[in-house]
Amino acid sequence: MQDIHSLKTKPQRRAEIASSCIGEIKNDNEDYARLAKKFPALVHTCGLVQATAFVLAKEKSKEKDKDPGKKNGPTTGEIYLKHLARVMEYPDNTNLHEESRKAPLLDYQHMTQDSIDCAAWLKRYAEAVFEDV
Repeated sequence: MQDIHSLKTKPQRRAEIASSCIGEIKNDNEDYARLAKKFPALVHTCGLVQATAFVLAKEKSKEKDKDPGKKNGPTTGEIYLKHLARVMEYPDNTNLHEESRKAPLLDYQHMTQDSIDCAAWLKRYAEAVFEDV
């Protein structure tokens, strides 16, 4: 049985996970911070499916502009969506766009609200760590 002092609230767990996600960011921290800053409002305005689709489409257009000889890793948007899914406490291999697109209405509404709450944690830590954005 767990000690009462070791139990954490949902916001505490989310803050801890968001902090570790932001700590993983090495390159393109300006792009990540910019996305983290805008994403909660984007979800609030458009909904989770449209917001994730927008991020993925924007990243796809950026990929076309890159140097073809450059090694392709995950894009900033893909990393952000993976971090968001992790803060939402989904398994690591979760595709948040697909999960939200296929979810029944009540589940989708719950996911959307959760994503706004979790994106706010990523935003807070990104603003704190990447002060120049």
